[in-house]
Amino acid sequence: DIDKVGKTPDTLTFFYMLGSWSIGDYWKEEALNLAYRLLTNGFGLSPERLAVTVFGGYMGIPPDKESKRIWEDLGFSPERIFVIEGEDNLWSMGETGPLGPCTEVFYDRGEEYGTRAIPGDNSQRYVEIWNAGVFMEYTRDEDQTLSPLRNRCVDTGAGLERLTAVLMGKSSVFEVPPLSQLVELISQEASVESPNAPEYQRVISDHLRASIHIANEGVMPSNKLQGYVLRRLIRRTIGLSDLLGIENPLKLVEGSIEVLSQEIQYRSTQTVKAIFEYEYKTFLRTLERGKKQLAKYLDSSESDLIPGEVAFRLLDTYGFPLELTISIAKERGFRVDIEGFRELMEQHRRISKAN
Repeated sequence: DIDKVGKTPDTLTFFYMLGSWSIGDYWKEEALNLAYRLLTNGFGLSPERLAVTVFGGYMGIPPDKESKRIWEDLGFSPERIFVIEGEDNLWSMGETGPLGPCTEVFYDRGEEYGTRAIPGDNSQRYVEIWNAGVFMEYTRDEDQTLSPLRNRCVDTGAGLERLTAVLMGKSSVFEVPPLSQLVELISQEASVESPNAPEYQRVISDHLRASIHIANEGVMPSNKLQGYVLRRLIRRTIGLSDLLGIENPLKLVEGSIEVLSQEIQYRSTQTVKAIFEYEYKTFLRTLERGKKQLAKYLDSSESDLIPGEVAFRLLDTYGFPLELTISIAKERGFRVDIEGFRELMEQHRRISKAN
């Protein structure tokens, strides 16, 4: 979801997940009653502001009529129960293993966010606050045969930041601490005005938080696994900071470390700073070379669409990330052929694998 961060009010690369499990114990009736009681009696949310989705059937698995009946018994009107067919409300471990239907709870922000909106669409009216029940009752074999699990399980999950935003009456996770504090810190350091500044500030705040957590675990930037995730987040932070005219992104790191001390028990703040400083120095030359090559192309282009091969060459030859190509292009009124880029990336992967 990295491409959605900053564009939506509640997408994050790093968040705290609240959850609970029942392994071979209680089932749907108790799970949904517990969820409803906590949201309404515990957190004080109005029942009229809640909507739910239930599984409508897929891959030979029948619709989850039991969850629908339980929500109805709890007082949900038909207008607030959305039956979703297909895989959106079906959880699985992968091609094989446990799977089962799920039912999700959404908070309705009101008709001002869309009169025809439904939970799970691209509107901002409904925000998912709890997957109140992943009901694992099947297992799938390699030949795709479904069999009942010996012990049925219930898994629930709720994003702390989204739930906090709803409880505080905010419309975005970036309006609640610590992300709101990071956004303010970034805003104070920025020296360039841009219509895209609010989006960039949200992206940087998320990426800084995620990167600092990862670096605190001792992960080093690299081109593989966790190290690649950290490198990608830090480099995007550096690139967007450059677009906002932030001369020294490392100053942001220091301020963010202090802000995040409320949620992180640091092993060594000096190590975290050193990791960011190393990656900043490593990436700085790449950033300048890539910016120069991209500017040269944009200055001479007669089309507002940057071909996928141009974006791919910037990455392959100069190590210039696609996300930065998209952001810089956006600043100058250009678009990027992302599909063309992805096709070339896939070709590159196939060739690399064959070799």
